[in-house]
Amino acid sequence: MNDRFKFRLWDEETKQYHYDDFVVTSTGYVAKVEDAKSLQKTYINQTDFVFDKKTLEQCTGLKDKNDNLIYEGDIIRVDDCNCYVFWDSENSRYEVSGYGEIAYLNYNDIEVIGNIHENPDMLKNPENFNTYNGNVKGDDI
Repeated sequence: MNDRFKFRLWDEETKQYHYDDFVVTSTGYVAKVEDAKSLQKTYINQTDFVFDKKTLEQCTGLKDKNDNLIYEGDIIRVDDCNCYVFWDSENSRYEVSGYGEIAYLNYNDIEVIGNIHENPDMLKNPENFNTYNGNVKGDDI
């Protein structure tokens, strides 16, 4: 369960994820970590990341049937439906659209097939998209 405290950062400007090249400070500031080989040390570049165009997503600590980590914002395949993973702040837990709490799913049946940033079209086909009790949850979709 150590993976529960991993994060990824979606950069809306560059349209790519960052996994290991950023830090989040105790004040919530996000900074880029750069490897300065010429100086033989690592430093934090506080000017590179503008957080208003970034989305920080936390790992659920769970893995799919292919041993891929599952993050909030991931699109997963469950029972022939495309669903997305989101944080339910009211209940303080990760949920899957159409299924409720992610902890109740059989992880051998879950497959990460994309994410809401790089593959939003996977959620637009109503035949393949599952909703939670008839309502789409997760305001950041």
